[in-house]
Amino acid sequence: MEEKKIVVYVLHGFWENEFTNGCAVVDVSIDLETVMKKLDEIVENKAREYVKVQEDKAEEERGFRYFEIWDENGQSAKFYIVEQYLELSQSMMEAIAESLAKGAGK
Repeated sequence: MEEKKIVVYVLHGFWENEFTNGCAVVDVSIDLETVMKKLDEIVENKAREYVKVQEDKAEEERGFRYFEIWDENGQSAKFYIVEQYLELSQSMMEAIAESLAKGAGK
């Protein structure tokens, strides 16, 4: 059975502070621009949804596909976009298409 290879863009996040730490897939899309917009939102709000750094003591670094922010108290967050290649069988592609068609009919 022939498999089709597609690329998806995955925005990963990791954060830690004195109370908790976590990691998650924040966004996934076949469109890089969509995932970049989500990363831009995180940058704009200084990752407040994930960690509270002391902004007056925070440092940050931004690259094309990543953002890191941290402060001297150990609060930090990192977000980065990676390309993930998926190999999907014909039956898997058909199941996805069927599921999407059903979802569109809701």
